[in-house]
Amino acid sequence: MKNILELLNWRYAPKKMTGEKISSEKINNILEAAHLAPSGIGLQPYEIIVISNPEIKKKILPIAMNQPQIVESSHLLVFAVWDEYSKERIDNVFDYLAEKRNVDSAHL
Repeated sequence: MKNILELLNWRYAPKKMTGEKISSEKINNILEAAHLAPSGIGLQPYEIIVISNPEIKKKILPIAMNQPQIVESSHLLVFAVWDEYSKERIDNVFDYLAEKRNVDSAHL
């Protein structure tokens, strides 16, 4: 198994997309990894919106500084940060974590 630092050194930000459509399985793995990534007390205070509709991506293009990756990508992931915190929203996060870890939410 590769060392985590080797894996992180490989990553890059592509400036041009190949046109390849990313499989649903890969997108789901990316989303799961994002949900499991560390954040302040595990809240993940954002929603991830997956956009694959070309018309919606065209509408986003001007507000994304006309970066061609927006419309060339098969899927655009938008991280929408929470505008407010609520007890219900926080409880939902802890319930999700408890379910994924197979523990009682009181033990988180």
